[in-house]
Amino acid sequence: MLKEEIIANKGYAVFCVKEDDQPDEIAVRVLKQDCPDFLLPFKTMSIDGNMEFRYELSDGVRMSYQLPRMSRKELIRQMVSLLLPFKNCGDWLLDYHCLLLDPQYIFLNAKDQTVRYVYLPVRSYRMTDKEIKDFFIKFVLRVELQDDKDFLLQILRLLQEEDTSLLSVLEFLQNEMEAGRPPVRPAAPVAEQRARSGVREEKKEPENPSVKPENRKSENRIAEILNPILNKNTSSEQEKPADNLFEKSAEQPVAASGSGNKFGQANVEERLLQNLYGSAGVETKADKKNKKEKKKEKIKDKEKTKGTIEGQETKKGLFDGFFGKKKEKQEETRKLIQSGGDSIQPEPVQNNGGSVQPEPVYTPAEDMVERQKSLAMEDTTEMAGEDYEENNLAILRLYLENEGGYTAPRDIELNLEKGYVTVGRYDKSGYPCADYNFDHSLTFVSRNHFRIELRQDGYKIIDLDSKNGTLLNGKELVKNMAYPLKSGDIISISRKVRLTYRVM
Repeated sequence: MLKEEIIANKGYAVFCVKEDDQPDEIAVRVLKQDCPDFLLPFKTMSIDGNMEFRYELSDGVRMSYQLPRMSRKELIRQMVSLLLPFKNCGDWLLDYHCLLLDPQYIFLNAKDQTVRYVYLPVRSYRMTDKEIKDFFIKFVLRVELQDDKDFLLQILRLLQEEDTSLLSVLEFLQNEMEAGRPPVRPAAPVAEQRARSGVREEKKEPENPSVKPENRKSENRIAEILNPILNKNTSSEQEKPADNLFEKSAEQPVAASGSGNKFGQANVEERLLQNLYGSAGVETKADKKNKKEKKKEKIKDKEKTKGTIEGQETKKGLFDGFFGKKKEKQEETRKLIQSGGDSIQPEPVQNNGGSVQPEPVYTPAEDMVERQKSLAMEDTTEMAGEDYEENNLAILRLYLENEGGYTAPRDIELNLEKGYVTVGRYDKSGYPCADYNFDHSLTFVSRNHFRIELRQDGYKIIDLDSKNGTLLNGKELVKNMAYPLKSGDIISISRKVRLTYRVM
């Protein structure tokens, strides 16, 4: 339907209007005078009496080049951007059925995820509502959601319902965007749990005389809060009364502090946390003591079993025994070779005819020759495999020609088994943004910089609207346009930095 051309170092998608087709004059006038942000601007050209619409492929990256991996938040944001133009077309006296739903001609802005469509103002082109729904269903099925796969099923059920309109899907996604989901909180540390439970944490600093006495909790108030909780626990193991806990801890010396640590409050806090949050995450003094004892036992067991193999009680004995046996075997083999294998006699074998035929005898020397032959065969097999990998078109290798003053990998191996590979860099948090990622310190490399495809007519390289551009043999690529790539070509990853790779 559309053909692509490079005119004055810019990429264009050209639509030729047929003679029997009637352009929508109102839509053409609107798009010429005040084109909305969600549509690609176009120019009308008359060549040999035929009208052409030329759309400049300048803003964003093709939707077909986007990686399917995304998070739940990114999916909601992108679907809202894709659906909003269908709602806003009415404000511009445009028909949303004329939006071209081809991922090759839907352009996404990498910064704000805004979308631009190609609008075909001709009466012959109209998408049905079912075709529009099918487009979004295919889009959702292609997504690889990383954090909430159930959300994909929820959207698919909504799209597959016959009574569901695009407006209702948009409202659902906008509500999800506004509400969001609370982040999953990690397990709170013991200090935070104590703060939530109202029990002050034990402090080792000396008492601050500036603190007023009325701000400190009294001992009676602590016992009044903690005793009902401790007495409520009815486990199979018989619990000691709270008074015993206080008395037991009172016998231990307690450092003077302003935290109210008298009368065994530390032990009471541990018991309180076990009742409120369970034993997980709360480590008592007894648990620490048991851990130390288990560690000591493990160390003792290792010392006992160390080097005890066939009476060898040390590592030295183990190695001596091993190498001693090895020397004995070597000595036996040497003697057999010197004797020419005369000591080895063939055993008679009875065949079907009744005659006895001796089996072939292999001396140790002959065994060594056979072993060398088999190793040589293995080496040739490995070499043949390596040659096969080198000739495999799914593997493309790049060799560093000029590092441009930066630390970059010398050899790059790109796997094109899925038909394409995207080259970019890690973000600041270490998240991989492309199929092959440079270090995040190479900021002149965009997160999605360029793409290499394996087609029937060979390799193609495409600049993905990168910030600093991509050069092929010194010539800058027009973004979103495919260029042939062959062995010996030089790829420069930026017009500013001379980081270049040669195609092997």
